[in-house]
This record gives sequence, C-alpha cells and structure tokens, in this order.
Amino acid sequence: MAKKPTTASAQDETDATAEAPATTPAALDDGKIAYDITDKAPPRIALQRIEKGQTEIRLTEEQARAELLAGHIRPKPAAEAPASDAV
Repeated sequence: MAKKPTTASAQDETDATAEAPATTPAALDDGKIAYDITDKAPPRIALQRIEKGQTEIRLTEEQARAELLAGHIRPKPAAEAPASDAV
C-alpha cells in the first residue's frame, strides 16, 4: 500500500479546503434561489419536508415552477440597499 504524502503542499491543500465555511457565497452559488413559504404550503415542497415554523426554502427554477403556480411559495423581495448619508 502506498503511504499518504507528507509534503507541506499536500497538508496546505487539506487545510485550505477545511477552512472554507459552508455559508460562504461560493458555497451558496448552487443555482438555487431563496423563496418565502406561504401559509398555503403543504408539509412537503418539491419533495422537501417543511418543518413547522420554516419560512424560507431554496429551490432551483424547475423545482419552484409548480410550487409558485400553486401558491405554496413566493419569490423573496429584493434586499433594499442601505440608506446613504448623502444630503
């Protein structure tokens, strides 16, 4: 059996991948869009179980199409830009 290389470059690669948190924008760039869940929503949306009190779900456009038409979800409003101090 071959042994795992112990060079510094192999260790640096593993450290670099371990440091990236799952909530970075790159990790969230999975082609999914956030939607608000409406009161009409059933226990499952696009085959995903909805927990009691859950208000948001991330779906692809294809997954969201029928749910939008049924009124189970709605697009999240665009985030408002912070007010500037310009006078």
